[in-house]
Amino acid sequence: MSTAPRQADQVRAPLDLTPAEFARHILGLSLYDWQDQILTDLDQPGAYSLRAANESGKTSTIFLPFILWFLTTFPRGQIVCTAGVYRQVKTQLFPKLRAIVPRLEGWSSGEATLDNGRGGNALGFRAVDPGMFEGYHGSGAEAPLAILVDEAKSVADDIFTAIARCRPDWLLMASSPGEAHGEFYRSHTSLAKFYHRYVVTAFDCPHISREQIAREIEKWGESHWLIRSMIFAEFARAEEAGAVVQLSDAERAIYRPPAYVADGSVSAFCDFAAGGDENVLAVRRGNRVKVVAAWHEKNTMAARDQFATLFEREQLSPSQISGDAGGLGTAMVDALAEIGWPISRFNFGAAAYASDKFSNRSAEIWNEFSADLRQGKWIIEEATDPTADELLAQLSGRRGKRDSKGRLALEEKASMKARGLTSPDRADAIIGATQTNPSAFFIGSY
Repeated sequence: MSTAPRQADQVRAPLDLTPAEFARHILGLSLYDWQDQILTDLDQPGAYSLRAANESGKTSTIFLPFILWFLTTFPRGQIVCTAGVYRQVKTQLFPKLRAIVPRLEGWSSGEATLDNGRGGNALGFRAVDPGMFEGYHGSGAEAPLAILVDEAKSVADDIFTAIARCRPDWLLMASSPGEAHGEFYRSHTSLAKFYHRYVVTAFDCPHISREQIAREIEKWGESHWLIRSMIFAEFARAEEAGAVVQLSDAERAIYRPPAYVADGSVSAFCDFAAGGDENVLAVRRGNRVKVVAAWHEKNTMAARDQFATLFEREQLSPSQISGDAGGLGTAMVDALAEIGWPISRFNFGAAAYASDKFSNRSAEIWNEFSADLRQGKWIIEEATDPTADELLAQLSGRRGKRDSKGRLALEEKASMKARGLTSPDRADAIIGATQTNPSAFFIGSY
């Protein structure tokens, strides 16, 4: 923890408890040691940065009690709650606050608002436009300003610049760590002296079982960036060695996506399972693409019928669907045709269009997708946190290389497995669904 200087106490309401005391005695929460420490420290103004493992409970045990404590202690105070993705505010934080409001006399709440009935309030919005922070300032000792930033790793630097202009009395940012750049990363490194810092691993959270931790480590390997982040709360290297798709580009497509372009185009891609892999269907509409289903099914005919049901649910036509026709995929494509779904055949191992640059079609479309992400073309839609982790790991885990002719190639799946990675089924489906214009390809170096 840093030794950053703290400001003088604010003018408080008669109920003068620390946030930790408020959480325990008023809200009835049972706190872990690290939660008690952070909430105790938050009694005083300052800048705070919490780097925590996934599923640590920071929203319900740190943000929620702090907000209620703040608006009780400072009746005219104001809190701005923001995050890199709005659902973190809309579906995580404020529903938990609304559940408590009926117990608070005179308080009211909306979708992303909270009012204490005495001139103080909290509101939430997505951290996408620096201009949204204009006009938020503290109004003296009796009406301070607090700004809370959840999933701070996905919040751009210009947002933090806008936050600094507000001069908040309290700034609390929290996140699982991502790549080694951005304000959240700097708050634990080059700017550490300006923050009170906390690091919480999965081992500090008794509700995360040791069995769960062991399974994740066994699945990915202890040195994989996903494990270093979600279990050990460590930042990843800025550039994963040789990765075709950079983690930061993939995260931006999920958490800070471009505007939706509704051009009426639709395409879907099926990645068929082999062995213990997943069956996956991804659908693209305009520049928005998502994994609509991913499941394990060893029975070929049962998997075929599940794909057909999904096609109907997504209102797709055969001309809009492609499927991996390599290996087991050939039988699946034939089986779908037999029941009225003659989808297009795609072979990842086929010759590339630009065969002088790429070893095969798979390398070609992965590099094209990487270039598109870098340019901010795609929205990866509705990825819940566990889904996002799996997809991010698959997208950024595959390495590029050069073949014997000097062309760009992809790491073989067997090599990925040897490094503790799963088959990139979801990534292949997402990338396959985006291939609507295969005429121009990005040339990179790995």
